[in-house]
Amino acid sequence: MKTILILIFLGLLAACATPERRIRANPEAFAALPEEQQTLVREGKVDLGMNPDAVRLALGAPHRIYTRRTEAGETTVWSYVRSERRTDSQWVHVPCRARGSHSVLIDVDTYREVETLRLEFADQIVTAIESMSR
Repeated sequence: MKTILILIFLGLLAACATPERRIRANPEAFAALPEEQQTLVREGKVDLGMNPDAVRLALGAPHRIYTRRTEAGETTVWSYVRSERRTDSQWVHVPCRARGSHSVLIDVDTYREVETLRLEFADQIVTAIESMSR
């Protein structure tokens, strides 16, 4: 049981890891990167020409992976998302035995995932970056 709890904790920790933590966990992969990519990874940024290891160090694992097929060939697309919370106030009708019924204003939270970044890989190299702008 203790081992399972430790594994769960480590999994949660990895999901929330910063670039610095990922670098410390993978020093060989980081050392193999060119200096300009090392700088980007430390800042949690990616650029064209990076390989999947560099992207994982900078951003962590992708939330979704797609395969894109065109006449030119097949590429892999990594997608990164964030969760967005919205709170709305709504009137709710509440029955009450003593006084009939009345309406109450309550806050309702809804969550949705918003895709913020897509990276396209061809031959294990980032060839396109799409980022969401607001």
